[in-house]
Amino acid sequence: MTIYAEIAGADPAGASEAVCARVPGMDFDLVDLRVNVAGRDVWPEGHHLPEEWFRRRLNDYDLWLIWQGSGFFQKNGAPPVPLHRGVRLFLQPGEPCRAWQSEGGQLGVIWIHFDIVHRTKGVRLAPDRLPVFFFDATRTEFFENLANRMVHLWRELPFLDARLRDAGQRLLGLMLRTLLEGYEFDLACAETDDVAGVDRHHRQMVAQALEEFHARYQEIRSISAVAAALGYSPDHFCRIFTDVTGRTPRRALMAIRIDRAKHLLRHSDLSVGAVAEAVGYGSIFPFSKRFKEEVGCSPSAFRVAPPCVGND
Repeated sequence: MTIYAEIAGADPAGASEAVCARVPGMDFDLVDLRVNVAGRDVWPEGHHLPEEWFRRRLNDYDLWLIWQGSGFFQKNGAPPVPLHRGVRLFLQPGEPCRAWQSEGGQLGVIWIHFDIVHRTKGVRLAPDRLPVFFFDATRTEFFENLANRMVHLWRELPFLDARLRDAGQRLLGLMLRTLLEGYEFDLACAETDDVAGVDRHHRQMVAQALEEFHARYQEIRSISAVAAALGYSPDHFCRIFTDVTGRTPRRALMAIRIDRAKHLLRHSDLSVGAVAEAVGYGSIFPFSKRFKEEVGCSPSAFRVAPPCVGND
């Protein structure tokens, strides 16, 4: 897991600096969370968001959850941070930011615009009471499922009567609170020197391995080679990786390949064989077998199935 926090006033000029540190969390019993709009997008090839877009459009708080693809996000001129599945970004109004995707790595983003208002004072929280800017999690399914449900609920609100709309807005606030509290819980776990017998150095190694998997999933042929590049024996690497993430390196790499394959099957004209090759399989047969085991249907069936099938 990787954490970046923005510490305002870190230097005499008042500039922000990206550092690995903790920002005090919010007291959720003292705030109201108001969802303004929520959506889910797949960026088209070559799409990017310049600073001007953020200056004009980011008028409230924004939570991003990356569910596919790869790219980079830069804030306040700090070094860019990598974007891939599992990354969560917490953005504040008016921040100078820009975002772009890697070549061939179409980003999938769930975004939730909202306000955090002090329950009694009726004002937005001060910056030093907000979550950290960037968090790279190894556990993604719960947050993705909850965020997707929020998007669906938001889209349903206009078709509900006034009473149900009010109830829906309250439910959205509770769901957002769950997302943010989960965010804070994961941060606390990531900062503990010894969680379930795994120290911070090992967690950083696993974060590096995951970045390597996301960047080179098409060409990685040996988990042992990845372990060696990180300075570990294969057995030691696999044991630490499994302790941190709950799954083996091989299964983590396979999940990345299957996620990318699902995207290509739905959003490209590539044949199933070409998709298999594009995500790192040497032939169509092992790819099709693995895909069916993981998704529950063949690649060809997935391509023509309704979008809800396979959680695409």
